Amino acid sequence: MPADVVRGVVEAVRSAAPAVIPVVPMSDTIRQVGDAGSVVVNRSGLRAVQTPQGFARDVLVSAHAAAAGSDYTDDAAVCEASGYEVVLVPGSREALKITEPYDLAVAEAIVAGRR
Repeated sequence: MPADVVRGVVEAVRSAAPAVIPVVPMSDTIRQVGDAGSVVVNRSGLRAVQTPQGFARDVLVSAHAAAAGSDYTDDAAVCEASGYEVVLVPGSREALKITEPYDLAVAEAIVAGRR
């Protein structure tokens, strides 16, 4: 995890942001698929959300209490649904989410390239 991403999240929370997420612009072409077919989505306003996410503790606790039983994909979505502002800070392409073997291979290549 790039240290500057972590610093950005921490600094934003310390500056009173209730919820903070690092993001990077989408580089892939995105296609929205539905029953009637598919359409390319303009990616200029889209961002990929990364970790670590940061929150004021009281905000996170109250948002989760209000959202009990709901289905959200991350803590930022829970906070947003409770009416809290979610502040975006710059992320990094090197802040990879590792969920499958390919992701691990990419992360290992990044680390090897730094040696």
